[in-house]
Amino acid sequence: MESVDTRHVKFGPDIGQLQKGGVDPVKVVSDFLPVIHHVHCKDFNGGAHWEQYCPLGRGKVNLSAVLDLLEKAPNMKILMVELDPGRHDPITPKETAEISKRYLQDQGYKFRSV
Repeated sequence: MESVDTRHVKFGPDIGQLQKGGVDPVKVVSDFLPVIHHVHCKDFNGGAHWEQYCPLGRGKVNLSAVLDLLEKAPNMKILMVELDPGRHDPITPKETAEISKRYLQDQGYKFRSV
């Protein structure tokens, strides 16, 4: 990212994949905060399900620090919560979404009812 022209190229990191790859997501988000517009947010625990990812708040990612930084991102537009499906996952996709939503609510985020 240091060598791209950030007038034309922006950054949309996947927080869980950074953690899985051995990189500190907090440092990456901090270093590139001005050019972050979109984030894929998932947690990583190295477990047997969901390709080693997990619902938010159940893994190793320092999500609260990442979210605090993203609150300050001048161009942040979209935070997409995701979880890679795997075979024989222990709970349903709906349950994983509810866990992640509760985690975000516990961090102070509000959701509109639809």
